[in-house]
Amino acid sequence: MRAPGSGSKGWLAKLATRSEVPGRKALVWRCIAVPAKVVRGLNPWVLVLVYAGAVSAVSQMSRPPIPPALQFSLGTLTLHAVEFGGFAFLLLRAFARTYPHCSASGLFLVTVAGTAAFAVADEVHQYFVPGRHCEAADALADVVGGFIVALLQAARRHKRGAGG
Repeated sequence: MRAPGSGSKGWLAKLATRSEVPGRKALVWRCIAVPAKVVRGLNPWVLVLVYAGAVSAVSQMSRPPIPPALQFSLGTLTLHAVEFGGFAFLLLRAFARTYPHCSASGLFLVTVAGTAAFAVADEVHQYFVPGRHCEAADALADVVGGFIVALLQAARRHKRGAGG
């Protein structure tokens, strides 16, 4: 890094030095907006597949990394609901972009059905992993998490479509 008075600095150094950057906020927002634009520009199904692959990779582990505070029954069920809520979010988004004229209720139904199918497939997959087992309660928690997120998203889309 150069001394303050010696020549030009890189953008990161300018960002760190408050007094030398008049449009500092604009620069920060431009740096944040670039990754967001990249994610928005991706095919939404790529994100669904990457997320599903991550879920499957964790399911493949004999002892997945679970925080000690959540290693009780309700804690793991909550993790399942959150994990599949994220999947449902991406799935509904992908369906909405692929079928833009689909109703909010139609998006909700295909999202819940897709989340349920993936939840059951994930639990069946765990049955074949040494040290893991298939539990109906886990699949139910997965579906409930997906149901809640899909319901909230579909309601928001319905309200927005109705002028709200």
